[in-house]
Amino acid sequence: MNNYRFYITITLLALGSWGISAFLQQTEVENFVATQGGEEYFSISYEKIEMGREGQPENILTADSMAHFTGSGITHLENPYMVMHGKNVHPWKITSESAELSADGEKLFLKGKVNIQRKGSKKSRPIVVNTSDLDVMLPKHFAQTSQWAEVISQANRTQGVGMKVTFKEPVHLQFLNKVKGRYNH
Repeated sequence: MNNYRFYITITLLALGSWGISAFLQQTEVENFVATQGGEEYFSISYEKIEMGREGQPENILTADSMAHFTGSGITHLENPYMVMHGKNVHPWKITSESAELSADGEKLFLKGKVNIQRKGSKKSRPIVVNTSDLDVMLPKHFAQTSQWAEVISQANRTQGVGMKVTFKEPVHLQFLNKVKGRYNH
């Protein structure tokens, strides 16, 4: 009889701790949603495609998950992946850890580590950009950061603090402070 009481007690303790754990996790989610103004809708596996005037994809934005919040109108994205197309050049491919899309859909704030890549062509060399916390103005194909950034193009490497970049032709990349580089011919 004592063995049954022991097993029943252990089972009740396990169920009780599981219930408390589930309650605490739910409370954390509710607190996050409350601070964001309330989750209006969400999606697992998100995709947004912007078309240009000629009917070709201009910007493609995908993410593992998306949550839209009513109070701010901001859309939060996890593991976003963006492709910015241009005329007669390879597309720019941009990834980050998370992002927030403005209510009007024109500004994308990439949070955490950001990686930008473009393949080379006959007219241009391949480019890799590493930085963090990047503001992207989608209609202008323009981005900027006040954080450290590096640009790698074949054997050349330039780095600095703060960067502005225009993704459409003519591509323009500018470092703002503490610029240094290593260039090989």
